[in-house]
Amino acid sequence: MNTAAGNPLVSVVIPVYNAEKYLAESVQSVLAQTYDGIEIVCVDDCSTDGSLALLEALAREHVNLKVHALNTNQGLSHARNFAIEHARGEFILPLDADDLIAPEYCRLAMDVFREDPSVAVVYSRCKRFQDEKSWEWGLPEYSRERMLAGNCVYATAFYRKADWARIGGYDERLHALEDYDFWLHFTENDRKFRRIDQCLFFYRQHGDDGHLIAAYDNGDRFMENTTNLRVWLNHNEFFREFFSEMDSGTPDKIITTIKLNILGLVKIVEKRKKYVTTYRKIFLTVLGIPLAGVAWSDSKRKILLFGQSVHTTKL
Repeated sequence: MNTAAGNPLVSVVIPVYNAEKYLAESVQSVLAQTYDGIEIVCVDDCSTDGSLALLEALAREHVNLKVHALNTNQGLSHARNFAIEHARGEFILPLDADDLIAPEYCRLAMDVFREDPSVAVVYSRCKRFQDEKSWEWGLPEYSRERMLAGNCVYATAFYRKADWARIGGYDERLHALEDYDFWLHFTENDRKFRRIDQCLFFYRQHGDDGHLIAAYDNGDRFMENTTNLRVWLNHNEFFREFFSEMDSGTPDKIITTIKLNILGLVKIVEKRKKYVTTYRKIFLTVLGIPLAGVAWSDSKRKILLFGQSVHTTKL
């Protein structure tokens, strides 16, 4: 969709959960953009503070701000997907409800898309900030190899809504790393990322708690410990292909990390017996036999990874 000025419409989507303290500042950073052609789509995920009332007040003042309120709390990925589904823009920019963007971020990003239509994702360098202090977040610039080693692109990057639809949106089963999982779909398909060499995104740090979003999806530790494994198995063939191109030592190190995650799950289950039934169900349906699983017997427990036994102990 093009705006009256002929610019493609950009939809900035903001999931909101108990963000009243920071929300107005984040929304204002979007309203201050120098790009002509922006809508803001906010989704309140059953906040228990004054977030929804604040959003409704802001919407009365700004016609380009749309507010949706969910009936039940469903987490960040669902709220983000819901916002994008209701967005009218050709381009999407996710923004967490306590973060900020520089006034020229949208304009410079859209210049990149205009100059090179083959670019799929545009982001910038970034600063973290807390109170009066700020420092650059030293993420390495995107490359296929770096993305496979770990996420190097934060969530607040521009992409086309058509790509979101093609991928199927953010994985709503994930309680973290949903942005990493999402970017891996682009990497798998050799889509082009472009970083603007300016700090245009500002990530708010909250003391020992990290980021506000960390308090958003604070699900049970059992589910949180499945996150890394789910991301790996969502892209299993891609990672395996990548391993074949690398030296023999690197895959072993990565596999060791996965083993430790699996062992962490087992320890949680052993300490909290009430989760044994859930554990069986989640391990089979989420992590997916025969790629990974646990075989139980009266005397032994065998952990399987990619169809191979990696750990056997007596019960």
